[in-house]
Amino acid sequence: MSRPPHSTSLADNGRPHLMPRDNALRRKIGRHVSLGQIFTLERMQECQQMLNTLQADFLKEMEDHLVIISDLYRQAENDSASATSMIHAATDVAFIIKTRMEALGFPFGFAVAKSLYEYMQAAPAYSSDALMVVCKHVAVLNIIIKEKITDGGGQIGEEMLDNLKKLVRKVGS
Repeated sequence: MSRPPHSTSLADNGRPHLMPRDNALRRKIGRHVSLGQIFTLERMQECQQMLNTLQADFLKEMEDHLVIISDLYRQAENDSASATSMIHAATDVAFIIKTRMEALGFPFGFAVAKSLYEYMQAAPAYSSDALMVVCKHVAVLNIIIKEKITDGGGQIGEEMLDNLKKLVRKVGS
């Protein structure tokens, strides 16, 4: 269903009246501007290259964040005195991954990162089981990043997420 070519507005007397709606791009940017001059092949290629570079930077940043989480958990294993602060730092990094995955259109990555973040919030104490749960989440996120899975993950993704949820339930918090 298309929208009507008008909108309503209140006139001076408080009664609604119809106003024309102008959705034509040419009228918004100027009648004498050629859209071909704005959307040139070169500009479109530049924009695509910029998007490709930004995606590569994002994926590299996410890989680095996953290494940080793994390292912090492994350090917590060896340094019980500062384990709590390391796990809190790892939880903060998991939050960053979760929010960026959501914002940048990785719904499967978001679901896995959300599961990781929620687990880390609920189980702030270090244990070998916690390390295993974190490592399993990190492994799935690494696959998502390496394969650039920007959709829901399909049936395999659903199974992976279900298995992570089962693991979290089994290990508990």
